[in-house]
Amino acid sequence: MNRTLHIVNGDFNLNRLVDIGIGGDFIMWGDFLYSGEVKGGISLEEFSRRRAEYIASIGIGNFNELDREFRTRNGILNSFRKYLKIYLWFEADIYDRLQLIQILDWFRRYASNGVGIYVLNIERPLNLLTRDEIMDYIIFYRERVTPTHYDIAQMAWSAFTSHTPYPWYRLLFNNLEAIPHLKSTIKRVLEEYPDIKSGLSRTEYQALLTISHGIETLKDIYVAVQKMEELPFMGEEIFLYNINAIIDMNLVKHTKDGRGFEMTSFGRAILDGEDFLYNYHQIDRWIGGVHITNSNLWCWDRDSSSISER
Repeated sequence: MNRTLHIVNGDFNLNRLVDIGIGGDFIMWGDFLYSGEVKGGISLEEFSRRRAEYIASIGIGNFNELDREFRTRNGILNSFRKYLKIYLWFEADIYDRLQLIQILDWFRRYASNGVGIYVLNIERPLNLLTRDEIMDYIIFYRERVTPTHYDIAQMAWSAFTSHTPYPWYRLLFNNLEAIPHLKSTIKRVLEEYPDIKSGLSRTEYQALLTISHGIETLKDIYVAVQKMEELPFMGEEIFLYNINAIIDMNLVKHTKDGRGFEMTSFGRAILDGEDFLYNYHQIDRWIGGVHITNSNLWCWDRDSSSISER
């Protein structure tokens, strides 16, 4: 029986570890927690069902297949006590950091001190590492999970799933060094809130800015926007979901030949901060546990790096 469990973000990274001969059992943790409702205080099973519903609702997969994948994942996770060592393979971007605090918070509640759980904080994308570099992480750079890791993860996960963004924002003033890149994750998530002047999230702003420079095709827009990120994190399918949202709000439109996108005059005014997007549109968006609506409109102020209600 395999006595090692690896928890990895994404099919590609999982297959990479298998291909180079890393032994053990594997869980793929493939949930983009930065998008859609992320509710705390419920079981992992109920949480996973709700996430499967959300992912399917935005056209990324079939609910039954997603639900089955999450159930299989959770079944392996619930059997963690049979493993001698558990390795958490997560990179530095917000996709992975959010998954890591969720998993650490789960283990905080269920794992005893006798279980050997190790974090491997991958500083570069796993697909860019050689086999020797990957093996070095297991041998030299693994970090055993301590009560400090659990305390920070519990605090961060509770804050992320809170119904207001204040607990998440206040984490910026805490010592979070035990989980590298968590502070940059917190700030980047906050930047997805509507900008206090324009109403645009950072992703929407970057997409509009790119289109305003004459870049038209979805692929080129996606690549350009990802280059604006300190740590790229968003997959193409979620990015397309964001593009469709700004089309629906008349910020951009298809070019006449239908092959690309171009700015509208309304989009230009919003991009330039001359008007506020949600003076004209309804917003219905979740970031973690915060339900952003026109009557519960939390905004990010880039000038003061602060969050407030508008």
